[in-house]
Amino acid sequence: MPHRLLASIALLFICCAAQAQTPSATPASPAISYVKDIQPILTEKCVACHACNDAPCQLNLGSGEGVSRGASKIPVYQGERSEAVAPTRLFYDARDTEAWRGKGFYSVLEAQGSQAALMARMLDLGRSAPLPANSKIPDEIALGINRENVCPLPGEFNAYAAAHAQQGMPLAVAGLTDAEYQTLQR
Repeated sequence: MPHRLLASIALLFICCAAQAQTPSATPASPAISYVKDIQPILTEKCVACHACNDAPCQLNLGSGEGVSRGASKIPVYQGERSEAVAPTRLFYDARDTEAWRGKGFYSVLEAQGSQAALMARMLDLGRSAPLPANSKIPDEIALGINRENVCPLPGEFNAYAAAHAQQGMPLAVAGLTDAEYQTLQR
């Protein structure tokens, strides 16, 4: 009998030790859905400017395909242009991201070396210098159809941020809530 008691205690000790060594599962961040989580934020905060054919930097945030296509420095409409330019209509003039890169579009989602993605950096800039609520937009922030858009490449972002410290994204509207910001940063 004493051997059974001793064996039971030893077995209990071994089981407890084995369980203590098993790492507990850490709860993973819930999966992000583009349609349910990302697109509603872009629709509320971004598509007023970034959803049409001539969106600033041709960055169309009205669909996942537009986000994937990225941005371009080439304006859609340019009255002084003397030669035709190949059209860059979303869903028509290229079929995949690689084809858009061939047309001069660059990613706003891919990190560049140790730097965060361009979109993340634009959101960070907007968050670092929020506009005061319910106040006039500063004169140095030009808005309207005649606004000259500045479309920095990822490697040009630091110079852009230095020259346009109050022109992060979203531009000239209420900033992102903490929850929206965290969702877009994941």
